[in-house]
Amino acid sequence: MMKRRGQRRITSRTREKVRSEKAGINMHLFMNMKTKIIAAMLLITIMGCAQAPEGQEGVRVKAERIPGRQEYYEVFFSGDKEIARQRFAFSERKGQFNPMMLSTTGRVPDGTVRADYPSGALMATMTYQNDLKDGLYTVYYENGVIKGETFYVKGEIQGVMKKYYSSGALRLETHVEGRNKGYYENGSLKYEMDASKDVFNLYDEKGGLYPRDKALDSDFMKDFLGQ
Repeated sequence: MMKRRGQRRITSRTREKVRSEKAGINMHLFMNMKTKIIAAMLLITIMGCAQAPEGQEGVRVKAERIPGRQEYYEVFFSGDKEIARQRFAFSERKGQFNPMMLSTTGRVPDGTVRADYPSGALMATMTYQNDLKDGLYTVYYENGVIKGETFYVKGEIQGVMKKYYSSGALRLETHVEGRNKGYYENGSLKYEMDASKDVFNLYDEKGGLYPRDKALDSDFMKDFLGQ
């Protein structure tokens, strides 16, 4: 009997260890997804902006992915002439997500820079000072509705990055220190996450909390965050 009890205790510990390891793996998966969400917000000017604007006044920018690397270029034009190029890498420093500039050539004039869709519609506006983003960076849907907002100070993201549905409803709040909240289009909370406090909660559209085990299931999580 004692042996069986000992065996049950070992089995219980083993199950707890497996469950803990599974939770750790899936929390890591969620962190990777969160990083991709932030990267997508930072690289949003790439979407649909494959060609340099030509024959337009003012300074324009386009982003270029670097294949196989977590890096990208921001290329600046005045009319159809390239005037500056900056290379960035995605970086998590001290728990905060910020793009890190690796190199720069040329000079970005102080003032407002914009990016455009191939149709010519405004995609984004941002302000530069001393070759660095400094101020509000706003991204738009092609119909003019605001898609996202990020605030920079001397090239560093500050505060909260926000992303919106095409209806204008708030979709995502991402804090540079790692806290996140996502929302359904009806305004109800979809998920909240803070890795530093082990907060990881997913909700249905009526506000019901999904069980922790289900929330940490990788297939469910991929489908849930992809909605």
